[in-house]
Amino acid sequence: MHKKSFAFFLACLLALSSCSVKEEKDFQRVSFRSLTGWQEEDFKNLYPTLALACKSPTVFYDKFCKGLLKTSPASLKAYLEHNLIAYRVGKKDEFGKFTGYYEPIFEGSFEKTPEFSVPLRGIPKNLVKVNLKDFGKEGYLIGKVKDGHLIPYDAREEIENEKEENVLLYMKNLPDKFILQIQGSGQIQTNKGLVRVGFSASNGLEFKGIGTIMQKEGVLEKGKASMPEIKKWLKKHPIKAEKLMNQNPRYIFFRFLSNEGGPLGTQGIPLTAKRSLAVDTRYIPLGSLLWLETKDGFHGKFNHLMIAQDTGSAIKGKIRGDVFWGTGKEAFAQAGRMNNKGQYFILLPRGVRLK
Repeated sequence: MHKKSFAFFLACLLALSSCSVKEEKDFQRVSFRSLTGWQEEDFKNLYPTLALACKSPTVFYDKFCKGLLKTSPASLKAYLEHNLIAYRVGKKDEFGKFTGYYEPIFEGSFEKTPEFSVPLRGIPKNLVKVNLKDFGKEGYLIGKVKDGHLIPYDAREEIENEKEENVLLYMKNLPDKFILQIQGSGQIQTNKGLVRVGFSASNGLEFKGIGTIMQKEGVLEKGKASMPEIKKWLKKHPIKAEKLMNQNPRYIFFRFLSNEGGPLGTQGIPLTAKRSLAVDTRYIPLGSLLWLETKDGFHGKFNHLMIAQDTGSAIKGKIRGDVFWGTGKEAFAQAGRMNNKGQYFILLPRGVRLK
């Protein structure tokens, strides 16, 4: 579907109206029976995740969620098939890329010490975020004010060299913090107990993947830029690692989150391992139900119902997703190695008509 047509479809969807859009070859209705792995899905264990999401549904799933919360876990499969329609996103032979992310656990301290000296920063006082909708346009601008003008915010290297302001806590080393910034959230074991931190804001500058940077510099072979390999190299070569990390100008600021449940995604709902998906919201609205067909980090089959609950700097494209794998070492093993082609299908409530 052309981007313009797809955008119009989403506008209809968000309005929950009876408007219709032209169905093209790259946006086809399919049967649930044709979805690979649908019959094998664990719907009973899926129910709590959907029920949690349905406590704060997006407007176009509101009626669907009211009915779901009155449905038993044993009846979930039948309820989904009766109340949703599946549409392939993209053409039948069109695939996208699916990666993984996780919630890391690092050591830290609320006091600066020789062992813990790397500041994890909250939002700086001079960061300004402008909602362009206030000016009749789309998107946001992030920057700072200088001499009465809004200018781009500082890049990673500049921020790291600035005075320590609004520091949440201190970490052991730059690679740990860099990985935390890539993942967007994490848990920190501190001298005062375990705390969770999550994304609060960015500096608004372009994201450049560290794997791509390292391959370009010739420090990692092509095809070996998995997160385990990247993490190992960064910690082994701290001086050169800092220079390479600074080639990614994007910088993430954090805030403290509740330790209960999972980390919060962009939608503001706790993420669920192997069920929450980060998407590009230009194509897939947050809160959408998606059937994903791809492979995991060890190339095993991964065919599951997912919920679009998060976003990411590197998640760009009509068929592009990032699977949340959970917390800790096992999640890291999967997320760090997942980089496979796949496709997904958006599951829409009945009432949205395409013709």
